[in-house]
Amino acid sequence: MSVTLFTPHSGERIPGWWLRLRGFRIGIYRFFTRRKVVTALITGSNGKTTTTNMLARILEEAGHFVGKANTEGVYLGGRQVWRGDSSGFKGAGWVMTDTRVTAAALETARGGLLTHGLYLRHVDAAVMTNIGLEHLGDRGIHSQEDMTAHKKRVTDAARKAVVLNADDPHCRRIARDYPLERRILYSCEPDNLFVHNHCSLGGRAVCVDGSGDSERLILREGGQLREILPVAAMPSAMGGLLRFNISNALAAAGLALGMGLSLEAIARGLSRFRLDAVDNPGRFTVLRCRGRSVVVNFASNPISLQTTLPAIAAIAVPGLRLCLVTAPDNRAEDHFALIARELAGQFDRYLVFLVDRYIRVKAPGWAVDEIRHELLRAGVAPELVSTHHSLCDAIQSAFAGCAPGGLIAILGEGLDESVKCLEKAARDENGHEQLLSATNNAIEIGGKLAPFVAPPKSEE
Repeated sequence: MSVTLFTPHSGERIPGWWLRLRGFRIGIYRFFTRRKVVTALITGSNGKTTTTNMLARILEEAGHFVGKANTEGVYLGGRQVWRGDSSGFKGAGWVMTDTRVTAAALETARGGLLTHGLYLRHVDAAVMTNIGLEHLGDRGIHSQEDMTAHKKRVTDAARKAVVLNADDPHCRRIARDYPLERRILYSCEPDNLFVHNHCSLGGRAVCVDGSGDSERLILREGGQLREILPVAAMPSAMGGLLRFNISNALAAAGLALGMGLSLEAIARGLSRFRLDAVDNPGRFTVLRCRGRSVVVNFASNPISLQTTLPAIAAIAVPGLRLCLVTAPDNRAEDHFALIARELAGQFDRYLVFLVDRYIRVKAPGWAVDEIRHELLRAGVAPELVSTHHSLCDAIQSAFAGCAPGGLIAILGEGLDESVKCLEKAARDENGHEQLLSATNNAIEIGGKLAPFVAPPKSEE
């Protein structure tokens, strides 16, 4: 399927003439070579980046030269060529105008849609992962129904397959807007009635089947069941503990099916996808630093916390458990209260830190003070909550108050910045870094041993 780039609707802040010129040149090239790029868009509130990364790995296993754009940057053929949020028009423009790309996985966020509009007219497949409470009240979107309608513009662009989360009520509500033959559902609930009715009519769904060690991902097509792979074979699921990554894997598998890939390629991709700095940086990345377990998770919204906190709680450590948390200030009024309710009682100490790029609509430090205030309202003792002007300052304080054998959870910041601050805090008196290699260390998670993830080398 050929893909056409077109000009953003408003607020153009990028060299649009450059992208249009490149798009015209590549369009002429593709017309004469009959070159096609299979393309998928990924939207929703949570899980977009991981789903994009999983799909890219599956496409690579199928033999494609993959272009990927997400909140971490732009990747061509597995190599990062641009660092920074690229989940919109700029990232897609970079990917789609590279002549080597044969398949594209493009994260599509709310902000880019509002600023530039939908940047691709038609794609092969698109997924809506879920609809949460983030960003409500911002730029004319006041309810989850409004957000669903806004993000539905992405799934409306899909011509071969629309993939929807049958566990999310807002995704279920729009499912019948698409023909049965183009609709692919996914669910982590083995007895999901909506999926059952869909498949009884001849529809397709990717689901979880079984329980415990026998849990597996399957394809349901009408009355037929076909195994994709066991959950135990997916490193990203950590033996089934990370339920949110099982859901993300189902979304990626649904997209891959809609793009015409085989079950074998899907199984290979998911079995080789890891929670490391290469495949999925900052999405439940586990490190070890100066004898402490460190979990880095970029998302810190209430829905994300509901899924990640049980996994963090399952990490067995003998020492204290500290939480370092932050959030942007342009969130709904109850957002910070919901965060605090999820976090309260889960850790021994809370360190709320400021991130300069999260200062968007309020005064500097407003979000930090708000999170602290809501933690106190949720029942956390005042002496257990501190505020810090940066992540590095918070990590230094965490190391001072948490002896080796403890756990530090960094919520709301990415892996690159976290590793830079960890390396600064880990230098001993001789100036040597003491971040441990992943190769000879293991962590007990949910009663099982899982390898630590090797941290990337930061760039000073």
